[in-house]
Amino acid sequence: MAHAVVAALGLRDAGMFSAAATGDIVDRLTTALADRPVLLLVDNCEHVIADIALLVHELLAACPRLRVLATSREALGITGETIHPVSRLTPDAARKLFADRAMAVRRDFVMDAAVVDRICAGLDGLPLAIELAAARLRTLSLADIAARLDDRFQLLSRGDRTKAQRHQTLHAVVDWSWDLLSPDEQAVARRLTVFTGGTSLAAAERVCALPDTIDLLADLVDKSLIEVADGRYRMLDTIRAFCAGHLVDFGEEDTVRDAHLAYFVELVQTAEPHLRGSEQLGWIALLNTEHANILAALRRAVQTAPLTALLLAGELASYWYLRGLRAEVAPIATELLAKIGTTPPEGLSEEYVLCVLIAAIVHGAETPWLLPHMAAARTVVFAQTATPRLPAVVVLWALTAGPLDWPDDRPVESFFDDSGWLQSLRHFSTGWNGLFTGDVSTARAGFEQALVGYRAVGDRWGMSNAVDALAMLAHWRGEFDEALRLTDEAISLTAELEGIEDLADLTCRRADRRLHSGDLAGAQADYARAETLARRTGIPETIANAQRGLADIARLQGRRDDSRRLYELALAGSRADTVG
Repeated sequence: MAHAVVAALGLRDAGMFSAAATGDIVDRLTTALADRPVLLLVDNCEHVIADIALLVHELLAACPRLRVLATSREALGITGETIHPVSRLTPDAARKLFADRAMAVRRDFVMDAAVVDRICAGLDGLPLAIELAAARLRTLSLADIAARLDDRFQLLSRGDRTKAQRHQTLHAVVDWSWDLLSPDEQAVARRLTVFTGGTSLAAAERVCALPDTIDLLADLVDKSLIEVADGRYRMLDTIRAFCAGHLVDFGEEDTVRDAHLAYFVELVQTAEPHLRGSEQLGWIALLNTEHANILAALRRAVQTAPLTALLLAGELASYWYLRGLRAEVAPIATELLAKIGTTPPEGLSEEYVLCVLIAAIVHGAETPWLLPHMAAARTVVFAQTATPRLPAVVVLWALTAGPLDWPDDRPVESFFDDSGWLQSLRHFSTGWNGLFTGDVSTARAGFEQALVGYRAVGDRWGMSNAVDALAMLAHWRGEFDEALRLTDEAISLTAELEGIEDLADLTCRRADRRLHSGDLAGAQADYARAETLARRTGIPETIANAQRGLADIARLQGRRDDSRRLYELALAGSRADTVG
């Protein structure tokens, strides 16, 4: 490397380094540069990183006026080095680069910002990839390019012939970096591709299964193969697609994906009981972060290991319900039931019930194809002789199939143990039973006892539901200010859980109470917000209810045409929900 620097500086021609010169070339180079103000640029040095690092270290130590600017996919790792990461292009810069290159190959190019942004984002904002994609406009449309991003290495396989071979195609660029990795670094890189949305260190160590994974991850970060932020490791989609091909080539895909599934099954099983206590927000946040990984593991398990998928789905039921994710996960539950059939697997009967109920919440318990599954689930529930392992069975059954209508010789107490959460749920059930039988005083006492119990265990979902029920009773008593105060409290608790479905329902109920109190502006704002929230998760009944409320306001304001239109929308939505 010293010889290359000598040649670049033109010192050899000056006669300093003739064949007769003696001494080490680095010593002679430092002598020449010792007092000179020089900026030395070393470009693309990752393939000779060790040699460059040693040379730069020696030169800087001996030449106080020397400054070195090195470009590399890996830091030199020497004392005094200041690292300036080169970020991916911003969306605006990526769009401009694409447009400039597109105009160079097609003078009639017409910018479609949405499609170009999708292409640039899909290519991770990488300049070379964007340039190669724009060059494809010679023969492809924007839509064609966007549609072929899943096969980006084939799509971007033709570049500028005048450039170095490693810069002519996207595959060559990534392959250049891949070849510079050690075998263990390559192993970690290809195994990381099973993660979706990044990974924690703990998950990476378990799934990659190498004794020094933490150091190998650091090496991959240093070599710009992965990024790390907020304690999570992520791969650009382009790098991930390349390394995933090597995972298949090495015959490791099934083994590594099985390890990925096992890790997240264990994580979810650990989290499930904590979702009903004072630590629930932290565990919900963790499951939120890992939800993409969890769903990827679950979808694969539906195809390759249905019983494991059923176990995972059952353990996730509480989380899905708390977060209002039923519309997202119901198709998975439906597909899984088709694999499992109508006979609950031994040891997984509660998980089977929960899978059925997840599907039923969206499709409706009376949907013909679901009826045999509901019958099997009912048999499981009413044969229960002890407290369920998964308490979500009680909650989701009541929401989907109605109250637990026990035979006369089966006391309802047999379903609840002495734990604070289940006893609070029992009091909550007593409150609703009081309402169903017209005993309002029993209802109020039940809800108040439930609230005390839920506060004691720290469950915000339980607190929110008990407070909401008490708000309803306060409204019935004509205590409108108290009803609104309690509804605000329920909304605040639910917002902490990020429970979009429940938040939409509560906001709609607050709108009803504001409307009843004559606050048309407040009610209108709440109905509009409730509709927006409900559309985020596809809740037809809440969308319809919010539209009904907006129609009521339009009618009261004399806007007949708006009122009729909104009533018709609400009616159509209600009918669709009834059919579905």
